[in-house]
Amino acid sequence: MPESVKRNQRYMPGLDGLRAVAVLAVIAFHLGFGWAPGGLLGVGIFFTLSGAQANASTVSSRGAVVHIGDSISEGLTSPEYPPLESQRIEAQHADVGVKKEHFEISGARSIEERFEGEPNGREAAEAWKLEG
Repeated sequence: MPESVKRNQRYMPGLDGLRAVAVLAVIAFHLGFGWAPGGLLGVGIFFTLSGAQANASTVSSRGAVVHIGDSISEGLTSPEYPPLESQRIEAQHADVGVKKEHFEISGARSIEERFEGEPNGREAAEAWKLEG
């Protein structure tokens, strides 16, 4: 017996069945069956359903992210660059379901090397990991 889609479920098995019907319509069209004159519509339906399912799966299962970066990362949150709010990293995080962000941005940061006593990228990640 098929199960109903749960509230937080991203994969929807029912879409696989609809995509299969769309593929069968395309095959019937190419085989010349008279009952499938619009079989090419199945191509559009297949890709629309596949895109919807792929888009649903891009939502993050994490509620928070830590962005560790160097001075170049400052531009990702700046109103001057990029000028459109929808292009800034906060908006990009929100698009995939992130609710809370932490920015650990420091000039001249490297993964391994230190600059003027600042923690390197690995140390910053370890510190946030310990925070939970």
